[in-house]
Amino acid sequence: MVSFFRILAVFSSRFLLYLAVSCFILFLNDDKTEFILIGTRQQLAKVDGISLCVGDSNVSPVKSVKNLGTWIDSNLNLKINVNNTCKAAYYHLTNVRRITKYLNEKSSRTLINALVIRRIDYCNSILYGLPARELTKFQRLQNSATRIIFIISQRCVISHQFCENCTGYLFSLEYSSNVL
Repeated sequence: MVSFFRILAVFSSRFLLYLAVSCFILFLNDDKTEFILIGTRQQLAKVDGISLCVGDSNVSPVKSVKNLGTWIDSNLNLKINVNNTCKAAYYHLTNVRRITKYLNEKSSRTLINALVIRRIDYCNSILYGLPARELTKFQRLQNSATRIIFIISQRCVISHQFCENCTGYLFSLEYSSNVL
């Protein structure tokens, strides 16, 4: 196991040298470099205290990383991705709610589609097979977006039948319900 990490450290130092000498002259920021070990809790418990030497920095593994806008944790359960996506979407939803009285339905729909629904839709193929408790968070987010667009009370229950009566709201958001 140690030899694998030694090989990886040698590879990373040679890779840095290659980048520095290449015609593009790319440099990695050693302080911002991070890596993640992926496995079950039992597997990760066996490899505790590992670090890599990259350039002048000693890099330790992190619990989660962000790659192409998607959060990945060491167990690959995507719970952190769902939570961070909902957190960012609710932030924007709250801001849209504040200005709803100045917007018509079409403008609200466009804003929510651009700021909220696209966050759910981005990389949604990795959500396939997620547990129902995680997908429920996205459904609550969509219900909140529907309430804002159509100015519906929080006490009103939104069902699939209601959404069909809302002039095809789900289709107008350009969101496929295959994942959810």
